[in-house]
Amino acid sequence: MAEKQSDAIAGQNRERLATPGGVVVMTLAGAVVLLLLCSHGLAEWADRQYPELAPYAHWLDEALAQVGLSAFYDALRSLARMLAGAA
Repeated sequence: MAEKQSDAIAGQNRERLATPGGVVVMTLAGAVVLLLLCSHGLAEWADRQYPELAPYAHWLDEALAQVGLSAFYDALRSLARMLAGAA
């Protein structure tokens, strides 16, 4: 008799599901990507919402800018402004 399934994942595909370690790694990778894309915004947000954390956010923003990793944020912001102007 076939095994009863409670979802739509086929039995042979269940062996290829994510492991707990893989989930942690991808969560951390996602956090790094968000940090690179939002570095300037994080500092501005911290100024408004959490002034006690603002010095750390500014330090992080300056550190990313010094090594050239704020270019991602600048490119994303330019693209958003270009698209907003085209609308």
